[in-house]
Amino acid sequence: MDLVEQIVRLLDVRLLDPLEVLLEGDDAVDALRRIVTLRARRWADTMRHGSDREATLAAARLIATLYPSDRPFDPPPEWWATPLGQVIAVRAGHPWAESVSYATAGAMLGITRQGVHDLVRRGRLPRHPDGGVPSAAIRDRLRGEPMINDRLIDAGELPIAIRDFGGDQPPLLLLHGAGGNLAQLTTLARALRPHHRVITMDLRGHGRSGDGVWTWEAGLADVAAVVEKLELDRPAVVGHSLGGMLAALWGQRHPESPAVISLDGNPPPTLPAHLPGLDPEKAVAELARLHAIFDQMEALGGRVIPADQLPDLVERQQAAARDMGANEKVWIEGFRRNLVHENGETSTRPSAAATSQLRKLMNELDLTTVYAATTCPELLVLPTRDLPEQEPFADLYAAHRRYLVAQASAAGHPQYLQLADASHAMVIEQPAVLANVITDFLTAHR
Repeated sequence: MDLVEQIVRLLDVRLLDPLEVLLEGDDAVDALRRIVTLRARRWADTMRHGSDREATLAAARLIATLYPSDRPFDPPPEWWATPLGQVIAVRAGHPWAESVSYATAGAMLGITRQGVHDLVRRGRLPRHPDGGVPSAAIRDRLRGEPMINDRLIDAGELPIAIRDFGGDQPPLLLLHGAGGNLAQLTTLARALRPHHRVITMDLRGHGRSGDGVWTWEAGLADVAAVVEKLELDRPAVVGHSLGGMLAALWGQRHPESPAVISLDGNPPPTLPAHLPGLDPEKAVAELARLHAIFDQMEALGGRVIPADQLPDLVERQQAAARDMGANEKVWIEGFRRNLVHENGETSTRPSAAATSQLRKLMNELDLTTVYAATTCPELLVLPTRDLPEQEPFADLYAAHRRYLVAQASAAGHPQYLQLADASHAMVIEQPAVLANVITDFLTAHR
């Protein structure tokens, strides 16, 4: 039985047959049957091929007519296996319920209740906070669309928040920079999604993840916990800034990795040797001036934001997003995700302690030995220009970019790319270009 036949049969049984009895076989009912058959084809076409809004309205009118009730429509699970149930599930999920039971979800997907349970356990379907499965997730899976799923991973020492962009392509773990969070990688993640199953995570002390002492081993253990809990098979690891340093360290320790990619994941300059071509005396003076700025930034870690200042800060973030040409909604999510509301106060993440720990780790990290010890494919994407706030240190950063190119060349192993017209904020400036660079590199080394 196809969709048109089911609609015609239901209207016959529920409307036309009783009307024929009432009218004692009046020929007018035969004319109505012909009209219903013609309209059924039109309704079926709308539900299959119309816009989501048109399909949902057509389905709602049919359901209201066929199953009149004062209560929301809640058919038994087996109804969803019918042609009408299937087309509604694909176009709208369950239009009258935000979540459905595992049994209903199984009927909508054409699998068993246990099959739904397994998908939820493996993170392929989200669990609704109130129980069951979100009906929108059923719809997305039936459409073959990747499902975005936010969840907390038990990393042992602390919980780690992740965002799984779904799909069955090769897995790619995307790591943010210090002071950021997973939301700031959303635009890049979406650009990567057609070719990868992208997972982003809040590093410890950031976003919605738990607090813990920051060491490189702890950060890598958190990444390993996400890989294990999500059952990711040899994921590529791509990181920006701090995340790029973690990606490089991951590649050193995981030769089986298909590839690691660092998006300007470089420690800041701390020695005159990091500034080739710059007069040694000027190098010392510029480093002192730069690190005084970093001292001020470190002092702001975990600061409390007075309630009356928060709206103004949000407005400034919106303006910053517009100035950068970034997605304003994504930018604001990233800002709010690093706010903590406790005991009537709002403070920022990472905390002062985590900020100090991270700064010390990055200042002391030498990636030269890491590159030399890495055997899996590795790509370094390097900036070619300054951020606005770096412009007062233009000579210093130009020298440091020369050092990074020389370091990558001398190491021999990693490939490197100097991305045209890109600053340290490359993930915001050029997400589509980066997605192509990342995908091409991973495809070439698959």
